[in-house]
Amino acid sequence: MVHPSQSTDQTPGTAVPVSSHPGEWAFVPRPLPYRMELDGDTMLVVGRAEGALGRLGSMGVTMANPNLLIQPLLRREAVMSNRIEGTFTDLDQLLLFEASGTDTLDPADRDSQEVLNHVRAQEYAFECLQANNPPLSLRLLKEIHKRLMPGTRGEHRAPGKFRRVPVGITRPHGPPFRPPPVPQMTEALDVFEKFLHRPPPNLLLPVVEAALVHYQFEVIHPFIDGNGRMGRLLIPLLLVERKILPTFVLYLSAYFARHQETYYDLLLKVSQTGAWQEWIRFFAQGVFEESHDTFLRCLDLFALREKYRSQVQRRSHSPAPGELLDQLFATPFLTIAQAAQRLDQTYHGARRIVKMLEDEGILLEFTGKKTRRIYAAHEIVDIISADSAAEPTGAPTPSG
Repeated sequence: MVHPSQSTDQTPGTAVPVSSHPGEWAFVPRPLPYRMELDGDTMLVVGRAEGALGRLGSMGVTMANPNLLIQPLLRREAVMSNRIEGTFTDLDQLLLFEASGTDTLDPADRDSQEVLNHVRAQEYAFECLQANNPPLSLRLLKEIHKRLMPGTRGEHRAPGKFRRVPVGITRPHGPPFRPPPVPQMTEALDVFEKFLHRPPPNLLLPVVEAALVHYQFEVIHPFIDGNGRMGRLLIPLLLVERKILPTFVLYLSAYFARHQETYYDLLLKVSQTGAWQEWIRFFAQGVFEESHDTFLRCLDLFALREKYRSQVQRRSHSPAPGELLDQLFATPFLTIAQAAQRLDQTYHGARRIVKMLEDEGILLEFTGKKTRRIYAAHEIVDIISADSAAEPTGAPTPSG
């Protein structure tokens, strides 16, 4: 909770009483600044982050097939972002659920469905940005949110609609943080959208703008459920819309999960004391680390792809095995029926190709069953799901 007694000239908002909870106060953020002066320490971390971001963006531009990057990375992000919210589906479970093609809403599958929804929502968001229809806007955020919720615990909590009731964000210690009441929330969202669409020149560095936008969305908390996932998805959305990145290759959920307590503490500290420099340093350090980590994963994926292609070319001159290989980098689990569909082959033709990849050690049968078998490109999964790479030499600490 942000109490009026905690407010200073630096506090980026005001506290208003909550009529439904006497003695408690809701926080109403002020509009985001169009310019932000950075101190020396913050500028150092932001500069490192901008450099790492540029290197990652250059890799995305030169890729022959960007889908090889987008699909595995967004699945990893879906797993990590949902983990922060307490949904503990690992990558193997997600890929197995996806390959099984089930449409069951069995409670045992709810967590996997929730993570798969996150994948689908990200795919939809990227398609919209590519077509600029709709552009980055409140309308787009509601459309993305609608796709997060089907078949999950939040499916009856107004998917795709801004909340019409007050909410509180529980904390391990102390009273809940209360975002703005609905009338002030509606006004804050209108101002937030104007900020996103403000005319040039943009006087904020991309990393700083992303840090401010993520904070503001989290504080406004416009949905009843799913705000954390939406706020983290907004980061790559903004960077792609601003043409800083060519595609969705950078996500910060893994970094936020590693520093989860600091992440939440700093979001609150900005609201209480206006600790922008500390928050921006923390956020920029995440951009730095995750850009470096993603760059290394991409190098590993490209090297593995070349190794596999050499193996396959020694066994067959047909293009079909190579086509299936590329599909495995997007979705590393599959059935023979799915392989047949993707390659437009007969079932028996697809089975021969899958068997060849299995003989080469590229695919492993995952279920141990005689029927309804699911095959996994285990080395691809290992690269995607590995713990984050070691922090780059000379990196500053998260707190700056």
